[in-house]
Amino acid sequence: MGRMGKSWGRMLLSLVLAAALPSQARAQSNAQTIDSRFSNLTELITAASYIGGIGFAVGAILKFKMHKDNPSQPPIGRPIAALLHGFSCPVFVSEGTLLGEDTCVWSGVTVQQMNSGQTGTDAADWHFGGQAEIAPGWFLGGALGATGYSSLTPMGPSSQARTLDAGIVLKRVDGPWFFAGGLAISSSTQQNIWPVAAAGGGAANMTSSSSAFSGSVRLRGAYEFALQGWYLRPRADIDLAYTSDSGLQESGPAAALALYGSSKFGVGFTPMLEVGGRHDVGPTTILRPYVAAGASFLPDNTITLSGNVGGTPFYGVIQGPSVIANVEAGLQFYEVKGWEMKMDYRLSAASAFLSQSLGVRVAKHF
Repeated sequence: MGRMGKSWGRMLLSLVLAAALPSQARAQSNAQTIDSRFSNLTELITAASYIGGIGFAVGAILKFKMHKDNPSQPPIGRPIAALLHGFSCPVFVSEGTLLGEDTCVWSGVTVQQMNSGQTGTDAADWHFGGQAEIAPGWFLGGALGATGYSSLTPMGPSSQARTLDAGIVLKRVDGPWFFAGGLAISSSTQQNIWPVAAAGGGAANMTSSSSAFSGSVRLRGAYEFALQGWYLRPRADIDLAYTSDSGLQESGPAAALALYGSSKFGVGFTPMLEVGGRHDVGPTTILRPYVAAGASFLPDNTITLSGNVGGTPFYGVIQGPSVIANVEAGLQFYEVKGWEMKMDYRLSAASAFLSQSLGVRVAKHF
C-alpha cells in the first residue's frame, strides 16, 4: 500500500474537517467525534464466496478503522481462510495406500472462529452434496449450502450475515494423478449496527445493510506417492474469484457513512503437501489420519474503497495479506462401500489474522 495507504487516514480527516468545520474550536470538537466514530467502524462491508461441496471459499471482510492515538494508521483488509467442503470423496484403492474416488453422498457442518485484532467473528455452515462416476475415472459432483456468521468488537459494533451457495465440480482420477475443476456462485446479505452518542448524552444506533454476489472457479492438480502404510500427496490449487458488492448507506442520529458499490476480480495460488496413513481396523473398516501444510499466495489482495461521510467524499485502498499460511489435520473413518465419519481441523494465519475451523462430515459410499 506504500505512502498512499499510510497517509490515507490523515487525508480523510483533513477532507472532512476542511469541508465542514469553519472554526478552530468546532474543528477540535468534531474531530474528536469523527475520530470516535471511525474507531468504532468495523466490518463495514462483506464480499464473501462460500462454496460448499466443491470446496472453494474466497472472499473478504473489510475492516475500516482509524485509531484515536494514531490517525495515520491504514485500514486493514483480511481475507477469510479457505473452507474446503468435500472437494473429494477419497477412498483407498484396493489394499494399498493409493487414494481414489467413488460414488457418494454426504452432509457436513463446520464451525469457525476468525480474529483480527480485537474483532472476533463466529461462523457456522451446513452443506450437503454428492458425486457419481459418469465414465471410467471421471466423477461429477455438486453441493448446496448455507453459512451464517456474527461479528462483534469490544467497543460495540456488530454485524449479522447470511450466505447461500451452490457449486459443481468435475474430477479426473488416473492412478496417482488427480485433476479437478469447480464452479460456484454465492449470494450474501449483511446487517450492521454501530452504537453512537446521541444528542443530550444518550445512546443510539447507526444501522446499515449490504449485499454481495460472488462467482468462483477452482482448478486443482495432485500427484500421490504411495508408500508402505503411508503416502505423500502434493497438490496445487488455482483460484479465480469475482465479487460484486452493493455498498451501504448508514441511517441514524449522527453523520451518516455511505460506501459506494464495487467489484473485484482476484487470483490465488495454494500449494499444499499432504501426509497420510492407512490403518485397517477391520476386514472392510479403514482409518485414514492425515495432515497437510502449505500457503496461499494472493498477488493482488487489495480493495478500493470510496464513499462519503456526511456528504464529504473519501477514497482509499485496503491492502490485505499477500501470503496466508495453512495447516490441516483430519481423521477419516469409513467402511468400504459403506458409511463414513470424518473430522477435520483447519488453521489459516497471516499478519493480524487468525482463522480456525472444525468440521464434521457424514457420508455414504457406493
